[in-house]
Parts: sequence; C-alpha cells; structure tokens
Amino acid sequence: MGGRVRRAMERAPVHVVFSQSAGDLREALATLGRNEPVLELGDDLSVGPIDVTDHRPRWAWAREVLGIDAPGVYDVEQFWRTVTSLRGHVIAWMSRRDLRELCGLHELLWRLDDRVQVSVVDVADIEILGPDGLVAGGTSMAFLFVFPAMIAGQNLVGRAVPVTRVARAAYRAQWQRLRTEDAPLRVLASAGRIESAPSAYFDETVLACVTHEWQRCNRVIGESLNRTSPGFLRQTYNVDYLFSRLLRLIDEGRVEGRSGIEPWSMRESWARLPAHDS
Repeated sequence: MGGRVRRAMERAPVHVVFSQSAGDLREALATLGRNEPVLELGDDLSVGPIDVTDHRPRWAWAREVLGIDAPGVYDVEQFWRTVTSLRGHVIAWMSRRDLRELCGLHELLWRLDDRVQVSVVDVADIEILGPDGLVAGGTSMAFLFVFPAMIAGQNLVGRAVPVTRVARAAYRAQWQRLRTEDAPLRVLASAGRIESAPSAYFDETVLACVTHEWQRCNRVIGESLNRTSPGFLRQTYNVDYLFSRLLRLIDEGRVEGRSGIEPWSMRESWARLPAHDS
C-alpha cells in the first residue's frame, strides 16, 4: 500500500464492505465529493473454519471440501493487515439480514483495536427509496443490493451509527462462541443472530431442487440459492459450498449425476433423482 493511500486513511474515514460492493460505494462517495478509501473483504466467513490465526487452514479446507483453489488469498491477507493497522474511524456497510455481511462485521469487530472508532450503516434499518419514490424492495436484505444512486442520493453515509462499547462486547461474545464451536457452516437464526450448523444443513433444500429429469447442476444450485433464503433472511449464497453438497448427495446415491469433464463443474454436469424414486 502506497504512502499516499496510507496518509489518506489516517485523515479520512475508511469504509469497509463485506460483499462485492466496493465499486458501487466508491462511485457514490465520489458523487458526494468524499475521496475516502473503501476496503472490501473478499472472504465468505459463513463457511469453513473461523477459529484460525491465519488463512492457511481456510484455504486448505476450501481445496479439500469445495474442490477449489481459493482466489485472492493475498488480497484477504492484505485486507486484514491494512484494517488492523488502522487507528482512525471505520465505517462498515452491511445488513444484519445478510449472513455473509454479518459474519464479516463480527470478524471486523473481533480484530479491530478498541481504540478504533467503528460506525455501521445497517441497511436493514433504513427505508431506501427507488427511482419511483417508493421503498425499494430487497435493499434491506443486503448492502450488495443498494445502488450508488441510492447511497449518494439519500446520503446513507449520514446514517452511520457508532458501535458502543456494550454492543462491541456483544458482537465479540457471539463471535467467540462461534469460533469455539468452529462449525463448517453458519446460518442466520434471525436477523442479527448467527448459529453454527452442520455440513448437511442445506442438503434437503438442495435435494428438493433435483427433479426426475436431467438438469444442469448450475440450474439446481441456482434454484437452491433461492430456496435457502425464504422470507427476509439471506442465507448462504456460496455456490461452491452448495455444489459440494450436491456432489455429496450424488456420492451417497441419493441423486444420480453425470459429467462430461473431470473435475466436475456446475455448468458441465447434470443431476436427477434416481429412477427408483419415481
């Protein structure tokens, strides 16, 4: 990180996001004339081990369980080196209805020095208006769904709420419990409340999306994503995790599968219910 960027971080608030929304936030801040740094955590802490001191166990888990080489390892390590060196004001953008964003906030508050002032823009608490002047449906579910024009036009940065000492302690207590349990999966029990869950937690949901006709696996996973988040809670949208569970169902014989390539990919593989289930 260059000296000019570091000096900017020392002078201005640093904004942190936990989903692929850094570009939108930078655009909105520029519209408001705020030349302030935005950092994005490229790691989904809703899945995999979290009771770790570095990210090597998480990447090893991703290779073994998800069958992927986790991209952006250096970027994640650099993110945390940068964030933990901050001593000014951090503004976190998220929704407590979004599992990934909420897990990211917990880890942020876990790692940050107590001397760092932290404020949160929780869009679950804000009625954000669309171009038609009506409340935009879905924006309370995740900051990822909030467009730059909404951020700037309704000055959402002005809605940042400081995290009190009591609130920070509560976040850390919940995250300490989850780190101690160190389950393979975390889920939303309610808005703002995370619980540990077993690997097979979404298996029945995935299975319900498999039909007696052959379907591409990416179609099964797409439907599974919709069904994992009923109501106003956005659970996992980690497609690699859900695909790994579909492959497990195939290994167990609960689903038939075929693929034209090795290793299997969502796009080039198919799944259906076994013939004896018809």
